[in-house]
Amino acid sequence: MQYLYPADITAAEATAGFHQIDIENPSGDCVGHPPTIRAVVYRVDPCHRLVKMAHPGRAGHYYALQMFGRYSFDPQSRQGRWLLRHTDFQEADPVELTEAVASWLEAHRDDRYVALDPSLELGREPV
Repeated sequence: MQYLYPADITAAEATAGFHQIDIENPSGDCVGHPPTIRAVVYRVDPCHRLVKMAHPGRAGHYYALQMFGRYSFDPQSRQGRWLLRHTDFQEADPVELTEAVASWLEAHRDDRYVALDPSLELGREPV
């Protein structure tokens, strides 16, 4: 699974506010998979993050927008988790990318999702 999450951070990503951190491994509950993986992540706001992802079929990377929460049709008792909101952000300049994502979120409010604060749900600092 680590191969899908490039852990190399560029100087431009670091300048834009991206960090190398350990995040929950989407396959971490499977036998033989570690519970966390190293990823390059940008915190958009308390509930949203951009994660650097490797293209599965070609060289290069893109950024996936994830939101911590649950679907609106889930029971209110369901614990939040990182959900995919949008993929394939491919700005060459990470600073422009973070601005584009903030604008995209403002223009694409979606009632299918209920955002939750990961620090309250998980009892720890959000990643």
